[in-house]
Amino acid sequence: MEKNIGIDFGTTNTVIYSRDMKGRLKKIGGKSIRSAIYFLSRDEYIIGEEALKAANCRNCQALVTDFKPRITEKIKIVPENGKPFQIKGEAIAKIFLNKILSDAIEIRFKKLFGTAEMTNADKTVITVPAKFDAEKKSKIKKAARNAMFSNVGIAFEPTAAAIAACDTDDDMVAVYDFGGGTFDVSVIEKGSDDHYISVDEDGDPNLGGNLITEAVLDSVFLPLLQKQGFEISSDIDDMEFEEDDSTMSEDEYIRNIRDIKDYIEQLKEYFSECDEPYEGKINLIDNGSVSSFFVSISKEDFNRAIMPYIRKTVDITRNVIERIRKNKKYVKKIIMAGGSSQLSLAEQLLKAEFEDDGIEIVLSDSVFDLIAKGALLMAEQQKLIRVEEKTATQFGVGVRTGVGIKKFDMLIDVGQPLPVSGSKRFKIDGHMLQVGLVDIPCYEKDFRNYPRALTEREKGISHINTYHIGFDSKLNPSEIEVLFTIETDGTLNLSALMYDQTGKVITDFNAEIMSDDDIE
Repeated sequence: MEKNIGIDFGTTNTVIYSRDMKGRLKKIGGKSIRSAIYFLSRDEYIIGEEALKAANCRNCQALVTDFKPRITEKIKIVPENGKPFQIKGEAIAKIFLNKILSDAIEIRFKKLFGTAEMTNADKTVITVPAKFDAEKKSKIKKAARNAMFSNVGIAFEPTAAAIAACDTDDDMVAVYDFGGGTFDVSVIEKGSDDHYISVDEDGDPNLGGNLITEAVLDSVFLPLLQKQGFEISSDIDDMEFEEDDSTMSEDEYIRNIRDIKDYIEQLKEYFSECDEPYEGKINLIDNGSVSSFFVSISKEDFNRAIMPYIRKTVDITRNVIERIRKNKKYVKKIIMAGGSSQLSLAEQLLKAEFEDDGIEIVLSDSVFDLIAKGALLMAEQQKLIRVEEKTATQFGVGVRTGVGIKKFDMLIDVGQPLPVSGSKRFKIDGHMLQVGLVDIPCYEKDFRNYPRALTEREKGISHINTYHIGFDSKLNPSEIEVLFTIETDGTLNLSALMYDQTGKVITDFNAEIMSDDDIE
C-alpha cells in the first residue's frame, strides 16, 4: 500500500492526512500541529505545542512562529543556550517539516506498514497559498525535499479545498480560503473525469488571522490594559526594543505580547460560537512582578475591530465572482476554508452579500481539514486528477530608468494557464563582461488591484528575488536571453542562452544561475 501524505503547511497550524490500512482518511497526530519551533541550540529544537510550552516556561526568544510567510527572509534566533544566530525562513521550514516527518509521520507509518521508509512511489503534496509569489512556492517545495520527503508536489490551497469538497461534476464553486497569514479566493470548475480548472482567483498574501489579531490587540485589548495602568506597545516587529525606555525587559515584553495574542486567539474561538461578552483575567509581567488584569470585551467591540478586514475579503470575493459573470460563468456555492473562516462575522457578511444571488455559503465542520484532505487526494490520484491553474499576478523584470529606479517590464501576464513562459534579451555591457555576471531583478505585479503601478517603489509591485547568471568573460558575449517559466505548481525556473557578437548561440555556455539567497 502506498504511503501518501497530504500536508496543509499553515502559518499558524499544520494539518497532515494519510490513510489507515482500511483506507480511511486519518489525521496524523490526531490534531493540528502548531507551526512553531523552539530552538534549544542551533542544532537542537522542538516543535508544535511542546515548543509553545517551552517558550512560556523558559526562553520566549527561542520560539519562532509565523515563519511560512517569512520563508525568504533571515530570522534572528536567541536559542535557549544563549548563543544567537540568524537562519533563513526556508531552513526553519525544512527543520520543521523534517521534525514532523521523524516525530509523527514515520512513527505512524512504521506502526501501520512495519516500515517508515518512503520511496519514489509514495507521494507527498504540500499546499501553498495561491497568492504566494513563485519564489515562496519554490522555497517551500525545496524545504520539503531537503526535509527528506522523497516525492513532493505543490498544490494551491483553494484548489485542494475544492477537490475535498466538490462531490459532483460540472460544479462551479468559489473557495474562500481565510488562513492564519493569507487570504485567497478561487473559482474552481470541476468537469468530468476529475478535471479541475481554476477559472479566476484573487487574494491578499498579507491578510489573515494574524492581521485580525493585531487589529483586536491595538483597538480593543491594549486600551483596556491602559485604563488599568498597564502600558505596552504592540510594534515589536517594527522596532529595536530599548530596555532603557521601558520598565520591563525585552524577554518580559515578548512574553507579554505573546500571552496577549494567545488570549485573543481564545477570543476568536469564543466569539465564533457565542454572542455574550467575554470576561476573564490575564497575567502580565513587568519588572519581575506579575499582575492580573480583568478583561471584558463585547462581541460588538470585537467585530468592530475586525470589520474592515473581513469586509475586504468579501469585496475581493465579489470582484472575482463579478469578473467570471462577464464570461457567463456562475458560482453555485462558496466553500469556506482555513482557520480564520470560523470567525462568525465572515460567514455573516458572506451570506448578506451573496445569498440573494442564490449562492450557498458552506462552512463545514472540517474547515481546518479540507485543504489537507484535498492535498492527500491529489497525492493519491496524481495520475487521475487533472488541475489547470493560472497565474495570479503579472511576472516581470526590473529595467533601470535614468534616475536609478527600476521600471516593471511585464513578461508573463495575469490569468495565464500554467505552465507558461516569457523571455527577455539583455545586452552585455562592459561591467557585466568584467565581472562575468548578469544581475536580473524579478518582480510580481498585482495588476488586478494596482493596474497603474509602474516602478519598484509603488504599491502593488513586489520584488521576488534577484537572479545572477554567471559566465566566462572569455566567451565575449553580446547578449543573453533568459527564459522564465512558471511551472504547473506555480514555482519558477530560469534557463538562459548566450549570443556572440555575430548573433550566434554560444554552444559551450553553461548557465550558472544563482539567487541572492544562494550567494549570501
